[in-house]
Amino acid sequence: MRNIEQEIEKTGYANGERFDNEAEVRAYFTAGNMRAMFGADADWTQEQLDEMADYAVENWMHMVEPTLIGAPEGIGFDAFRELCTITTRDEAGRHFTEFSSHWKELEEAGLIEIGRPVHEATGISYSQEYWSVQVTEDGLAVVEANPELHPE
Repeated sequence: MRNIEQEIEKTGYANGERFDNEAEVRAYFTAGNMRAMFGADADWTQEQLDEMADYAVENWMHMVEPTLIGAPEGIGFDAFRELCTITTRDEAGRHFTEFSSHWKELEEAGLIEIGRPVHEATGISYSQEYWSVQVTEDGLAVVEANPELHPE
């Protein structure tokens, strides 16, 4: 099976200006467009190109970042996508401090709260693996204001 990101790269997808929307991405990934660019070397089927377009759109690859409604200044699209799905542990059992690269900025912006338990008898804070994460009301409002941008 071909690696889809490698196949996308072979098309020269990210060589030009960022795409403004899904329609532009889908227009790029057509058999006719590939033949126009690569001639006889364009050996992708339309089904393969559709898969590449789906993947590129789903992952916002080389696309202009959308404007987020209600997001605090400094919260970018990647942080927003994490906000939509953040949990204390992911499906693989990894703790959010291991898989989330934006948890600190989300916390600073008031979009998530981190539970940092303290041992009652000693007053010593528990280590990170005991921390929990919860989306705040403000965070939920940002997520709900941008439903079309949620990750699949």
